[in-house]
Formats: sequence, structure tokens, C-alpha cells
Amino acid sequence: MLLDLKDLIGASLPELVARSRRPACSVCGLVKRYLINSVALELGADAVALGHHMDDLLPYVVKNFITQNLGGIGKLGPRTESEEGLVGRIRPLYEISEREVALYAYVHELPVVESSCPYTVRGGSIEEEVRKFLNSLEEGSPGIKVAFARALAKNLDFYKGRLPDQLGKCRYCGTPTSAEVCAFCRLTERGLGKPMGPAVRAKIKEIAKKLGSPAKS
Repeated sequence: MLLDLKDLIGASLPELVARSRRPACSVCGLVKRYLINSVALELGADAVALGHHMDDLLPYVVKNFITQNLGGIGKLGPRTESEEGLVGRIRPLYEISEREVALYAYVHELPVVESSCPYTVRGGSIEEEVRKFLNSLEEGSPGIKVAFARALAKNLDFYKGRLPDQLGKCRYCGTPTSAEVCAFCRLTERGLGKPMGPAVRAKIKEIAKKLGSPAKS
């Protein structure tokens, strides 16, 4: 299933970034999470496998600790469980470094997308600085990053305990949220003038029906 954001909400990602006046990475991540979860629900998936590797995740773990968003750390482990309205995530590459992923792709001659995101910030972002710091630690103490990842996985329950016990439902699209309106509907309402969650969910539901994959009851 291929989804075109322009078809779903009437605006491309660059247009939504410009209209919402939010950082591009924030907008992109929020939109992808919403679409992935919506598609998984309509297809009746038990879980969604993500391609995040260790070097993707650890900088965000450290950033969330610095900002004391401890509940956010609880979402960055090797797996999250499904709950009503939210499909669980699994991360098979959780203990695999970026270098190992690249080496595997090279050895097995897998197709690789060489171009980088035009919004990528080189230097200056917290994530980039933390990544450099972790890499410098790894050079002096080989294995420290995977040890960090494994220790985090063992202590995830502590961080998950900092998440809200119960979530409500978005008053527009019904997606679980800790606020009255989910982040996706807030974003699109601000950038496009109306919350697009209901329209997006309806379009995805229609696409799933055409594929013959109705959601599980």
C-alpha cells in the first residue's frame, strides 16, 4: 500500500511544514506515526515492524532524558504493546548499529537510497550532538552503545510508568490521545484550517477495503 500525503490531506509535506511553522522533522515524524498506525488498524495488523537501528534510537533516548520526557523514553525500546486504537511496534534492528546495517546492505548488494532528506540538519541539533558524543564513547569503549541499549530495554517498565495511565480519544478522529485533540488533528487544523484525521482515516479505510483486508473485529 502506497499513500500520497497530497492525496490524503490536500498538501504535501513541504507545504504542511511551511503552513504549520513547525520543524520539518517534527511534522514528518508525527504524520508518519499517524499514518502507520491508521493503516495498521485498518489492515488488522498485530504489530508494525520498524527499521530504526540503534544509532537512530539512542540519541533520542538521551535527548528525552535531558528534557526529562521520561515517558517518551518508554516508547523507544525494542517493542511496544498494542492497546485499543494503537498498534504495537517491534524494532528488529534495535541492537544493530548504522555501520552494521550499511555493511550488510553492501555485502548482499541490496538497493540503497543514496540521497538524504533535504531537511536534515547537519550540526547544531541536540540529536546530532548526542550522536557524535555516543560515537566518541564507542571509540574509547567499544560495545558501550549496545550495552546502553540492552540496559535500557531491561528498565523500560520504569519509563513506561511515566506515561499516562489512561488515554482519551480525539474528539475529531477517535485516535487515543492524552489531550482533547490528537497531535495530527491539531497539526492539520493549524496548518490547513481543519482537522484532517477523520478524512484520512476514511480514505485509508476505503483503500484497505479495496485490498480486501478489513480490520479485525
